[in-house]
Amino acid sequence: HVLAGHAAPVTGVEFFPLEGRLLSWSGIEGLSIVWDTGTGEPLHRLRHHSAVAKAGVLPCGRRVVACGGTTGCTVWDASSGDTVGFWQAPAVSHFEALTADRVFMWSVMNASVWDVD
Repeated sequence: HVLAGHAAPVTGVEFFPLEGRLLSWSGIEGLSIVWDTGTGEPLHRLRHHSAVAKAGVLPCGRRVVACGGTTGCTVWDASSGDTVGFWQAPAVSHFEALTADRVFMWSVMNASVWDVD
């Protein structure tokens, strides 16, 4: 399947654990898309507040996180596409999942551990 849905270059992709879904994101347009890899159809279009430096799927597969720009990190429910959290911090550019529901985020200026559930 051709996954067409971004208006700007795709800057990253990540597969969901144990599922037939794929997350793609475009840093410039601030958009992440959850795709059904079986059909090639977009399941959710997740709009971040600004450009996305990094996006990803937590190990549990239930949450999608996008960080970047001057706003911080947004967390969505992977099944519904609903926003379930927002961590406001300037210039957050990186994160790593520590556990299924805990994320370590950092930038040049600060670092934090955040429980997303």
